[in-house]
Amino acid sequence: MKTIPNRVCIYPHDIALITGLTLRQCRNIHNDAKAFFKKTKIQPLTVDDFCSYMKIPKETVEPFIK
Repeated sequence: MKTIPNRVCIYPHDIALITGLTLRQCRNIHNDAKAFFKKTKIQPLTVDDFCSYMKIPKETVEPFIK
């Protein structure tokens, strides 16, 4: 039986579900986190990067990423 793995990347819509902020605010957070980790436009933001940037435990974020 195969298990479905969790996603590795996080998107602004996911951040909106986690934080309860508007999508526009979450786009800014997403872009700020990408700039913090010096990622280019085509490199995705990972869940681990987001958790370390926002200082949120990964266990808290995982239920929203399925």
